[in-house]
Amino acid sequence: MLLMPRTNIDFQGLADRIASDFLEKGTPLEDGIVSEAKSRSMKPEEVKRLVEKTNTACSIKMMRS
Repeated sequence: MLLMPRTNIDFQGLADRIASDFLEKGTPLEDGIVSEAKSRSMKPEEVKRLVEKTNTACSIKMMRS
């Protein structure tokens, strides 16, 4: 199992914001993820983590509405 080094990135906070932008403004999830990944110079494993968190956050928000 690959363990990623600790990071100061708030993946859950970013994922919640990206999911909210998708549901409220229609911003594609991919655009939100790419924007955040570029602005923070994320490594591939960090992008993967953000994608997973964003998909989960979006699914939960959609089920609640």
